[in-house]
Amino acid sequence: MPFGGEIRRGPVDLYYLRLLARLKPGVTIAQAQSDLTEIASQLRATYTLFAGEDLSFQLVSLHGDWARDIRAGLVALFAGAGFVLLICCVNVANLLLARGSDRRKEIAVRASLGASKGRILRHLLIEGVLLCLVSGLIGTALGWAGVHALLRLRPEYLMRMPGVGLNWTVLAFVAAISFASVLLFALLPSIDVMKLDLNRCLRDGERTSQGTVRRGLRSALIVAEVTLGFVLLIGAGLTIRTLVNILSVNPGFEAQRLLTFEIDLSRYAQRMRLNFVKNWESTLAGMPGVESVGGVSHLPLDDYPNWYSPFRPDGLTADQAAGLLADYRAITPGYLRAMGTKLVAGRFFDEQGRAGGRRVVLVDDLLARTVWPGQSAIGKKIEAEHLRENGFTPEWSEVVGVVEHIHNHSLSTTVRGEIYIPYEQTAREHLSFAVRTRVDPLSLAEPIRQELRRHDKDLAISKIRPMTVYLERASAPAQFTAVLSAIFAGLALLLSAVGIYGVVSYSVSRRMREMGVRMALGATSSNILALVLREGLNLALVGVVLGAGGALLASRVLQNLIYGVSVFDPATYGLAVAVTSVAALLGCWRPAAKAASANPIDAIRCE
Repeated sequence: MPFGGEIRRGPVDLYYLRLLARLKPGVTIAQAQSDLTEIASQLRATYTLFAGEDLSFQLVSLHGDWARDIRAGLVALFAGAGFVLLICCVNVANLLLARGSDRRKEIAVRASLGASKGRILRHLLIEGVLLCLVSGLIGTALGWAGVHALLRLRPEYLMRMPGVGLNWTVLAFVAAISFASVLLFALLPSIDVMKLDLNRCLRDGERTSQGTVRRGLRSALIVAEVTLGFVLLIGAGLTIRTLVNILSVNPGFEAQRLLTFEIDLSRYAQRMRLNFVKNWESTLAGMPGVESVGGVSHLPLDDYPNWYSPFRPDGLTADQAAGLLADYRAITPGYLRAMGTKLVAGRFFDEQGRAGGRRVVLVDDLLARTVWPGQSAIGKKIEAEHLRENGFTPEWSEVVGVVEHIHNHSLSTTVRGEIYIPYEQTAREHLSFAVRTRVDPLSLAEPIRQELRRHDKDLAISKIRPMTVYLERASAPAQFTAVLSAIFAGLALLLSAVGIYGVVSYSVSRRMREMGVRMALGATSSNILALVLREGLNLALVGVVLGAGGALLASRVLQNLIYGVSVFDPATYGLAVAVTSVAALLGCWRPAAKAASANPIDAIRCE
């Protein structure tokens, strides 16, 4: 519907208006931003209010505006998935390179018996394709099961997302990358063997040198695995710390045994609305199992459009108070008691907060500390917005109490201070009720519906749910991100350990003669064990150092996803180093123990 004529007679600072514009053909974002900057300059010169606020405009795409709150999380999760895919490909590459090196004699025998290059390539190609098909089918099944498991954990804001499942485009992309990785490193040994001296390869057998380049490539791949895994582990650690911090936040109310619901009172005129609310609260308070009850225009952590506006403390001019904003809430006298919100100073509302009484307000401790630092807010005057039949008007009110800050928008951010106005002095059409109970809150849902039908059969209750549901919804995004990050980090650690095990095990198998000689010359089992462990742990150490640098580079993205913890948190980095070291040690231990327990005579004889 079009705006009414009163919008042109309203104040110039109607902050709830949102501006949309379509660019002319050929106009760039930079050109349009330049025009808006000039318009903002003209408005600041025309209106002192905008000059005091340093009004400016920022042009963003509609899609960019819509996605700004989830962009950082999506980028981080896509990066995590990409890192795991890279680690998988690196692992496949490392294992196939090692396997290909072991098959050099086999390929040389095939070539010496008359197998053509094409036949050898075809043979390896078929092996690679079979490996891709089998692992791809298993991976698809695990992916399908994983997606359905994650759907049970997804936050409510993702519930309406259609078609969540295995995305064929993504599946095709991952399959193509995996297929290319397997084929590339499956065919490399056959291409390499074509350049070898077959007679020498057949004569020297297992003693054929593997080359510094080949060993260096495998080591570099392991370092890359550990690097990517360490970055994921840091991300998982920070998101888990964030989840713990969010769950420990004091929301400013007691959510246990608290039932909430909404009623739309727009069908009532203002006087009838006040009478209904008073009688309705009296009915609720008299129900069995109810301790206290109160109403509020905007329930914390709900999705009802916010109400925030300027305010002006006494003693400040309009220019001096420019930019002071607060969230406004119209409440009945019992609301804050029912919510369990603590009174910091002064008193709650009483019968003096009637429609015709003197104007009084409550403020939260955040606003009180900001406006009157080091002073008592009780008795101070502020010009606050009130709702009248002709619209919102600023009126001078006295602060009679200070309450603790309530997290109205998010558990992880503090947006604005809050001003509470008696409902009888600002009777909003929408009203949420908080009912403190002595029993299971949902057990009162049906009795409350029946009572409402007795009062007015044309009214309906919506969003009837315990307050704990709102807390769960508020922490759900952080929980979902932490779960995904932990899954990615766990996979990365497992794959890195497997990769280290594969490389060290292969290295040990190629150096058994060397180990036998060392032991024959006096080296103990402990010396051999330390030698092999040092080889694997050195690779892990280089990966940890590079991973720490990568995590620091990614800190800009992580900064938007964490709360209550620094992106350079020493505890998280220390734990990540310890976990990575343990994973590397486990990966090295079996081949190291095998080398240390070998009989030197058998090791030399097998060569």
